[in-house]
Amino acid sequence: VARQLQNEGKESERIRINMERKEYNKIIIELSEVKKEKQIKERTEKFVRRFTPLEKKQLRESAKSLRLFVNYENINTRRIQLNKWHARLEFSQDSVDTFKKMNRIERETEMLNQAENILGNEANRFLEKYYPHYNIENLTKEQKIEVVETTVTQNKGLSSHEIEKVIIDLEKKQIEKDLYILLNNRPQFVQSIQKEIQRAEKQFENLRLKNGVNFADGSTIKNASEKELSQMQLLLKQKENLNKSLSLLGLLYDHQLQAMYPNWDGRNYLSIEQKEFFVMAEEYYGKNITPEDFSNPPRKYSKDEQIEIISSFYQISNGQIDSYKRNQTIELLNKKYPDFQTDNQSYKHMFYYECMRYSDEIGQERVNQLHSAFDVQSVGKVEDPELESSTTFDPKSNHNSSFLSYDGSDFFSILESAIREADRKWKEDELEQKNKNKRKRQKGMER
Repeated sequence: VARQLQNEGKESERIRINMERKEYNKIIIELSEVKKEKQIKERTEKFVRRFTPLEKKQLRESAKSLRLFVNYENINTRRIQLNKWHARLEFSQDSVDTFKKMNRIERETEMLNQAENILGNEANRFLEKYYPHYNIENLTKEQKIEVVETTVTQNKGLSSHEIEKVIIDLEKKQIEKDLYILLNNRPQFVQSIQKEIQRAEKQFENLRLKNGVNFADGSTIKNASEKELSQMQLLLKQKENLNKSLSLLGLLYDHQLQAMYPNWDGRNYLSIEQKEFFVMAEEYYGKNITPEDFSNPPRKYSKDEQIEIISSFYQISNGQIDSYKRNQTIELLNKKYPDFQTDNQSYKHMFYYECMRYSDEIGQERVNQLHSAFDVQSVGKVEDPELESSTTFDPKSNHNSSFLSYDGSDFFSILESAIREADRKWKEDELEQKNKNKRKRQKGMER
């Protein structure tokens, strides 16, 4: 009767009860299967994460709000996205919508920071539990989290050698990420890296002299405390990472210069600073710099255009206008000069150099505004006077190139000098190689 009623489109209490029972039984069976799978997984897993109940709850809430699986890599990726979003909103008109978006960025950033701290605290507990004999104090928070993630993923304890490999791989990934970020915002990136290397060298040398450590005499190492030795090791590692960054950047410049000047062998004899400036010039002018440009340097912006752009940036940077007017000024600049990359520091530095070359035309007032608005340090200017006389622990270091000592007003003269210097080195090297080959042939004949 119940089925007949259902076929006729009528409701039946009996059918409804039967359907509910079937659904209930289905759920019970599914829960039972899930419980069995969980028990099997717990028996096979050797390592248990060390989150507290409160931390688990907070991570679940963060994952739901952020709409992502919370791990260290995803946290960093989302943080980069938020920073880019924030940078774009800074140039937007003030509105209720902009205010809401800024608030959302702030809330999500707080959640990301909280999640990262939870992962760091859990990593400490995890390593203390499963690696009691490994000195985790020398590891950074990022390295600890990575060791934990690798241990859980591989479901096995890592040897000291394997932990070191995890740390090295993490450093490589971090360098690549840092380079990706910096290459999109890299005015005198080489110079800034070299200054950081000098600072690390200076701090290392101060600690060495303070404790009377002479690495040629191993017995003097005991003069320094464990804490200070650890600091010295960190400084050595920092310098090593910075040098890796320079090497990677040098390789990138080599690839770019090879595409720009495939028939010029002298490009291989440019210093990394010189390579950077050739690349910056190509990005700004949209063409390779040739010898013809040295006698007749290209000019991207006319006198009136330079004055207008300088004046606009001066108003923006000195707070002479409110946020609404500021956004309007930027929008007008973008419309009138669509190729001017307002968020690209390398591009703005090249504009600065071009304006300095025509400083007599634009006048001293605009030059002063240019200095104020673009805040470009003279290349090679030492901000820390102590760095000039610091004694480094690497006598082979060759970071202070005379190529850097100029104020930007003779940019093309510097590039021309760089070409002459590179060609001279190339010819000397080629001549030396020919002489070596000649001596080898003579020795062969004598035998």
